[in-house]
Amino acid sequence: MGLPPYLRLIVIKISYRYPEDTYQQVMERYNAHPSTINHQIRSKGTIKNIIDKFESSFTLLDLKPKNLQKPATEEEMAAAVIAAAFLDPHTTTRKLGLDSGISQMSVVKILKQNNFHLYKMQILHMLNDDDADRRSDFCKWARDMCHKNPEWTRCIIFGDECSVHLNGEVNRQNFRLVTNSPKITFTKS
Repeated sequence: MGLPPYLRLIVIKISYRYPEDTYQQVMERYNAHPSTINHQIRSKGTIKNIIDKFESSFTLLDLKPKNLQKPATEEEMAAAVIAAAFLDPHTTTRKLGLDSGISQMSVVKILKQNNFHLYKMQILHMLNDDDADRRSDFCKWARDMCHKNPEWTRCIIFGDECSVHLNGEVNRQNFRLVTNSPKITFTKS
């Protein structure tokens, strides 16, 4: 219910002061009260809910429901997620969540609380000694192409969020690594 307890008390006082009033009349009396200028009620259902809640629980406060299930970040779930991350550090948080039966955000929360770090796989090219020369050559070539045809840059097609390689690897954008060490580096020789 969106009303604070002191405004709910006004509803209860009106309903008990005028017991013959309908929910509509209680709502009209509430909206006419000087303390409720900034908190008008537009629905008879809201009045009914406030009165019903008070008569069933004898409180104006929002009580937490009983028998709530424990959140997924409890210790046994955390232990299972951490164990799965240790066994397969190349797994994704989505797969960990599906395997353990909890949400991906709960998995991320568990891993962060236990000092695991999520990494996004990035494909980087190793710098070679002749890379500076290649860059310079490419810049000269691009400049020459622009001089020959000023519309040349409109012919370039840029892709979005996808890497396609000749060896069959495709799209590493959604790939995450899980590790408990703060920095890792993979090199491919």
